[in-house]
Amino acid sequence: MIRITNEINGKKYELVPETEICKGCCFDTDYRNTHSIDCAIEEDGFNGTCVCHTLRGIWKEVKDENLG
Repeated sequence: MIRITNEINGKKYELVPETEICKGCCFDTDYRNTHSIDCAIEEDGFNGTCVCHTLRGIWKEVKDENLG
């Protein structure tokens, strides 16, 4: 299994499959308003590629440091 992770401000996030893009994502509007993190889709993503949108997933905070 491939895991795609991201670290922002010392917190780790993992890209998880989702059929409804953005719904429940840690970087959607409600989360960003309280945590000052920009959405990758609005910021043109990684090298011009919105990884979450392209791979049809959302970012979830990783609670376990072990990642698996």
